[in-house]
Amino acid sequence: MEAVKIGMSFWDNYNIDSRVAILIQARTTSQRLPKKVLLPLSLEDQTQTVIEWIYERLKKTLLSNIYFVIPEEDRDLIDFLEKKSLPFFCGPLEDVRRRYILAAEYLKVEIIVRATADNPFVEPSLVLPTIRELIEENLDLFSFVGLPIGVSVEAFTLQSLKKGEEELNDPLYKEHVSLHIKKNPHLFRFNHKEYKEFINYINKKNINVLPRLTLDEKEDYQVFKNVYKKLKKDFSIFNVMELYLREPEIFLGNMHVQQRKF
Repeated sequence: MEAVKIGMSFWDNYNIDSRVAILIQARTTSQRLPKKVLLPLSLEDQTQTVIEWIYERLKKTLLSNIYFVIPEEDRDLIDFLEKKSLPFFCGPLEDVRRRYILAAEYLKVEIIVRATADNPFVEPSLVLPTIRELIEENLDLFSFVGLPIGVSVEAFTLQSLKKGEEELNDPLYKEHVSLHIKKNPHLFRFNHKEYKEFINYINKKNINVLPRLTLDEKEDYQVFKNVYKKLKKDFSIFNVMELYLREPEIFLGNMHVQQRKF
């Protein structure tokens, strides 16, 4: 997978690299699949874990500020990230939103791209278009929709997180970083758009059901290993979809898993 090509006029005009951080939410205490982010990519490839691979994929964006945001009590993850020399910030276990605020303030950035360590199929080429939409539409939050679960990212402003921290302090809003924005359209400006290139592709291929590409259950991990065995490291969402068309059976194992919605 080549580094994502960035429109330099947009990059330079908005000083993107100094204004933006990709913050990857991570923990090892998942109840459904404990320590899933530390699982190896495959039985054949034990040299790299899911969390390292996600970081490697997001580095293709060429953005300088890419950090994990993790609970301060997660000793297993702290030890692992320190051993691997991967950048991270610690924050309150029960208040993920505060973790993001603290990290963004430390980095002195205005815009946050939120990724999660349970999405090994995250698509780096979506990051810059997501930032572009946020800035050019003057929004508090933006994300692309219509993609398989586990592929997209979302971007929001630090200001919108800090505003919601005082006025909207429901525990659910603390756990789900940007939920307070989406649930309060009278206070925030947000938008979601279909990613036209992908929508055109699935319409052309007559694809009606999308694969599940996130990592919550052991069945998800098996699908991930199946895909990795076929495509290795350097692939895009379009490569995954071509594999889905050729060998749909390897994606069937997790199609029954229900995604939690808030």
